Amino acid sequence: MNDLPLRKGAGLSIFIENKSEIMSSVETLIESGVSMIFPAHGKPFSIDYLKNEIKQIRGEYDEKEI
Repeated sequence: MNDLPLRKGAGLSIFIENKSEIMSSVETLIESGVSMIFPAHGKPFSIDYLKNEIKQIRGEYDEKEI
């Protein structure tokens, strides 16, 4: 997702039912060498946005399973 009204920019969806499944999917995209994301809502964006969000989530929830 990206852009208003749901986000200010590119990144993970704000509506996540299963965080571990989303994280696994994003990691699969990263490992497969994807460089661009083409979301169903919003404009295409670089995989770097998701990489940065994962780093932030891991920093915030270091002791929890993601």
